[in-house]
Amino acid sequence: MAFAPAWILGAVAGAYGLHVLWQPLWVSMALAIALLWRMAVDRGRLPLPPRIVRWTLAAAAMAAVVATHGRTFALDAGTELLCLAAGLKVLEAQSRRDMVLVVLVAYVLAATHVLFAQHLAAAASMLASVVVSTAALASLTAHRPWREDLRVGAWVVLQALPLGLLAFVAIPRLSAGVVGLPLGRAPQGVTGLAETVQPGSIGRLAQSSELALRVAMDGEIPPRTDWYWRAIVLDSVDADGVWTQRRTPMLWQDPPPARWQGRVTLEPHHLPWLVSLDVPTAAPPGARLDQWGRVRWSQPVRDRLVYACSSASVSPPWDGDPGWTMLPPRLAPRTRQLVATWQGGPEAVAQAALAFFAQGGFRYTLDPVAVTGDPVDGFMFETREGFCEHYAAALAVMLRAARIPARVVAGYLGGEVNAVTGHVTVRQSDAHAWVEAVLDPTRGWQRLDPTLAVAPERALRALAQGVGAIRPRLEPVGLHWLRMVWDAADHTWSHWVLDFTAERQRRLAAALAKRLPVGAAAGVVLVLGVQVAGWWRRRRRTDDLAAAYADVRRWLGRQGMHCPAWEGPRSLRRRVEAELPAAAPWVGELLGRYELLRYGGSADAAAAAQLRREIRRRTRRIS
Repeated sequence: MAFAPAWILGAVAGAYGLHVLWQPLWVSMALAIALLWRMAVDRGRLPLPPRIVRWTLAAAAMAAVVATHGRTFALDAGTELLCLAAGLKVLEAQSRRDMVLVVLVAYVLAATHVLFAQHLAAAASMLASVVVSTAALASLTAHRPWREDLRVGAWVVLQALPLGLLAFVAIPRLSAGVVGLPLGRAPQGVTGLAETVQPGSIGRLAQSSELALRVAMDGEIPPRTDWYWRAIVLDSVDADGVWTQRRTPMLWQDPPPARWQGRVTLEPHHLPWLVSLDVPTAAPPGARLDQWGRVRWSQPVRDRLVYACSSASVSPPWDGDPGWTMLPPRLAPRTRQLVATWQGGPEAVAQAALAFFAQGGFRYTLDPVAVTGDPVDGFMFETREGFCEHYAAALAVMLRAARIPARVVAGYLGGEVNAVTGHVTVRQSDAHAWVEAVLDPTRGWQRLDPTLAVAPERALRALAQGVGAIRPRLEPVGLHWLRMVWDAADHTWSHWVLDFTAERQRRLAAALAKRLPVGAAAGVVLVLGVQVAGWWRRRRRTDDLAAAYADVRRWLGRQGMHCPAWEGPRSLRRRVEAELPAAAPWVGELLGRYELLRYGGSADAAAAAQLRREIRRRTRRIS
């Protein structure tokens, strides 16, 4: 017999949840078709697919996953197989046992969300999916209204949350992560900085409002004009104007003391670089700080990462390498001619270049006209419009043409202070590129930002507002406050859950050890209180039902019927119909309600008390 209540289909659909953002479109479509097919089966519009069709679909699903991923069986490939297996199981499930197995698969599928995202929205989605799956299990035990099934599911999950919290706090942290298999590809929709800078690369990125990082500063927040979030340093440019890294710097052995400190929550960007404010002065455990002022992580950042950050407004040291002035022979000939007309030392050349941008009719835009021919000359003398990477690349070429060491730095500029928690939120729309140059060898690398010569408001407000692209200039106050509250909640989740490291666990255990007697006593009182409350609730319900049944038997005894204590309500109802037919309608109705409450699994204290009051009212009035 086909048996697929809506709760079962809802459990699978809810477990898939946010996977629609990460899985290929064909996987989502295949699962949707399977659920719709089963829904049509339950309504009698389609038959269940025969076994040969199901086996063919399973083989096709396996072949599609293999064709997508090849021989690399990573976590995303396994998750795709699990999603497809859930859909196929729904198509063959007929017995109650099959339905239980489908719900168990839904539990596992919901847990795979953590492989792709660990933010608060993913956790809320998983929790909702677990509630729905538990309600689906409850629907298999008895026929109840859907609200009652949902209440049972939510109540079971609510009772399990304290145990989950205790397990989270008590189970030792794993330093290497929970799983060892890698993700075979970046999740769909993930954006971030690349390890190259070319015209248009950051402009495309800056049209995304996705979260890049959050920073909780210890103490005073630096001035907004110092909110340069450093990530990547590029030292080489090719004939197409693309900046990349070619050389490998040495580690920075004696960095200056820190001026600012805080904690960074970095979103996955699938590169091995950590983002720091201005110039980092120390690397967190597991990372390395090089002489270019970059912090390199041990592996690409594929998950949300929380780490300590210390930085200062200093100049990284210059190694004296003449390679910092090299240019491809055929790149930017007209720009070289322009630079050759400028007189003076490095400081004068740099000021002349910035003045050329400020007074040359350049325009700051996310949608510049495409450049034909030489990328630098076309921007400098023809289009004269572009985004930050256009200006940074052009300035670096001009400085190198004057034999001044220069390089391009990519990261973020600006951010938004959360009014609830005080942390700084930086989004992909804050992506930025600037230049570092050696104008005085004794002072090392100095920051030059040509974009500010064209759009000085860039450092004073969000990037999207500066160019009119992403965020509205006048956001409704209510919507703005809700966004702030959600951002604060997600930041708190990252701090207390994702950043609950082994070291923090040890500190918490040490603190609890000092208060163990008080904590243990409070825990015992809490557990006993919950147990006593549950016992009293069950006892009150049972006492009311027993008293109600006793009232009926006493009244029947006064009417001349013998009612032994061992006799059940059905037998008693049949005897009432035979011996007291005048009272049979209302006595039978009350005994039926008693039977449903006593043995139907839907009893509660209020219903039992109401039944007892009605029986007393009826028996007293008739007596």
